[in-house]
Amino acid sequence: MRAPTPSQPARAESALALDLPALAAWIVFVGVLAAWGAYLASTLDSVRYAAKADEAWYLNYVTELSTRGLGVFPELFTRYLGDPAAQIYPNPLRVLYLVVAAGWCEVFGASFAALSGLSLACHVLAALITFAAARAHFGSARALVLASLFAGSPLLSGLARRALMDSFATLTLVLAVWGFLAWSRDFSSRRRAWLAGAALFALLATKENHVLFLPAFGVCLAWCRFGRGVRVPWPVAAAVVGVPAVLAGCAFAAAAGGFEPVRELARVILASPATNDYAVQFGSGPWYRYVIDFVAISPWVTLAALAGIGGLLVGAPVRGREPLEFFVTFVVCGLAIFALFTKNVRYLAGLELAWCALATAFAFELGARFGQRFALVLGLALGAAACAFDVLTFRAFFLVNELYDPISAALLGLRDIVPFRAKK
Repeated sequence: MRAPTPSQPARAESALALDLPALAAWIVFVGVLAAWGAYLASTLDSVRYAAKADEAWYLNYVTELSTRGLGVFPELFTRYLGDPAAQIYPNPLRVLYLVVAAGWCEVFGASFAALSGLSLACHVLAALITFAAARAHFGSARALVLASLFAGSPLLSGLARRALMDSFATLTLVLAVWGFLAWSRDFSSRRRAWLAGAALFALLATKENHVLFLPAFGVCLAWCRFGRGVRVPWPVAAAVVGVPAVLAGCAFAAAAGGFEPVRELARVILASPATNDYAVQFGSGPWYRYVIDFVAISPWVTLAALAGIGGLLVGAPVRGREPLEFFVTFVVCGLAIFALFTKNVRYLAGLELAWCALATAFAFELGARFGQRFALVLGLALGAAACAFDVLTFRAFFLVNELYDPISAALLGLRDIVPFRAKK
């Protein structure tokens, strides 16, 4: 990405000075989020759970943890490693999610409905955090559009109804991204460094493949230093990224009863996709399969985001360039690294945050060519239109057709691109 000339940031900021009052933006977003959350909650009674798939495994795990305590963790690992037939299903290494879900079920009871409630709560919280954090980088108007697109994402809204861990995983990724961006604005702040490290620990302790996101944070640090000329405290940076990884490994070992079960489980995780017929049949394909999936499920947001990336690459002036550059890095690293493994758009659901940020930037920059007021009006209008389209997609995909696993075949079938329909 080409670094902007000294005049470009000033031009971008002056051209986009018009913004919404903070209080008004908060009132509007909280109202929209409350209404959308209530609507999603009203649809939970119609969810048909997969009693012999991933949802059932998560329910079994949290039921045992909530009734027998955390001491049952080593037994879960032993059973999983000793049963080859079980190794195509979720493993017990998702320690932080299982602990939180078990605590949640202590309060609400262990059931599919309780786990769906946890997913919905995580989605709403992630959207609220996104709005609050985005205001510091982009202003109230852009934050309103960005967070509304995130909250109304068909993929994230669909996952928010399921008894799966994906919404919790997305919440930890949202915390890690915004925590890291806050720290990158002031590398001298110890408090921000601690918060970024804590968020990265939560990210890594939630799901084993989240370690694949770490290169994006490393590349961002390198870009801060060599692309923008910011002084990066490398010893502190190594601690912020490295210590959470070590602590997450220790948490895994403590849950499994030693490092050897963790090592064996890592071997199983890497080897099992080759023997999983479902993964072989529906999880293969080139790296751009993920892009196709995101376009299929949320075309206007994804295409606008790709246009936004183009604008950044050619050095166009834009408000909030630094976090947007991180989101570009996040997208590129995510697509490149996750393309090496079994592909399912659920694994990269956290990229929705980047798509929404980049699409929002494109919408406002498009209007900025015609003046401040037009930028504000057009940005809000395009954001509202995209949200409306995504709501229609959510209803068609996840309510009417009861889509469970958003694999490419199902997504393209629901768009009438291939002769396939999701099973009801």
